[in-house]
Amino acid sequence: MDANLRMGRFLARLELLDQELRTRSPHPRVGPPSLHAATLQGGSGLSTYAAHCRVGIERRTLPGETTARVLAEIQGIIDTLTAEDPTFHAGATLLLARDAWEVAADSPIAHVVTDAATRVLGRQPTPTGAAYWMDAALLGAAGIDTVVIGPTGGGAHAAEEWVELESVVRVARILVRAVVTFCGDE
Repeated sequence: MDANLRMGRFLARLELLDQELRTRSPHPRVGPPSLHAATLQGGSGLSTYAAHCRVGIERRTLPGETTARVLAEIQGIIDTLTAEDPTFHAGATLLLARDAWEVAADSPIAHVVTDAATRVLGRQPTPTGAAYWMDAALLGAAGIDTVVIGPTGGGAHAAEEWVELESVVRVARILVRAVVTFCGDE
């Protein structure tokens, strides 16, 4: 059996893991954890059995999930397939890990930004979350109180990314008000 057929079985198990992840208790703002096969490589031609195959997996974690747990989930798939087929050979290598991040409920900067947004918008904004990773996680991990705020738009990192210009102006006003308040000059 060639590597591509074995990889097919691995990908089928990976899909089952993703389905199981999505049944776990969701985070109140970002939903459940997830994963997907982001890159696939293998084979050298249509009429040649592949000697190897490689998959790159992105696993989106929730606050509180560990890298060890994520690796154990993938290793569990490998161990099961190896037990079923001794010719199946695979390994899991962590290439990059970034901890999930969540602003603290009593975050001073979050309170200041929320108050500034309420004043500029004329209504209190609804806190939300994002299932993707942002640099705010690095700041939070370093102990720097952090909040994420931005303009209205869509298509992030796509061929057609856009932003509503008036919302850029509103965010600028919110940030100025927040900085002035936070620095104590108001």
